[in-house]
Amino acid sequence: MELCRDGILALAAFRRDKFDICLLDIMMPNMDGFKLAEEIRDVDPDIPLFSSPPKP
Repeated sequence: MELCRDGILALAAFRRDKFDICLLDIMMPNMDGFKLAEEIRDVDPDIPLFSSPPKP
């Protein structure tokens, strides 16, 4: 498990390490969760992705 403070760091971690699932925050700085999900799908189209809803 790894906590990343923004989407760019999360994508770098995903490319560097092996993960079984990803939990994404929709409102991350530098790259939002939607864009990060697209980038992760380009690397591994089968990994389960979960997201937290944006704040109201």
